[in-house]
Amino acid sequence: MQAEARCPTCGSVLVQKPRWRLILVAVLMLGFSTALFHFVHGFRFVTFTLGLTGCYLFAWAVLGKGGWCRQCKRFPLS
Repeated sequence: MQAEARCPTCGSVLVQKPRWRLILVAVLMLGFSTALFHFVHGFRFVTFTLGLTGCYLFAWAVLGKGGWCRQCKRFPLS
């Protein structure tokens, strides 16, 4: 059995989210925000928010390897 991953900040157990699902949702959000930016000019704030959230999810999946700490509410960079 594999040892549970621990948060380097607080030491609690990390919750693992599926990386493929995080990447899929991030790509969909980035694509949708790009389409909104080009075709609907009234939703600039929505496109900006979707783009930032997509970038965050992509960074969480790639750099954080899908790990999430419930206690300190962040993902550790690996």
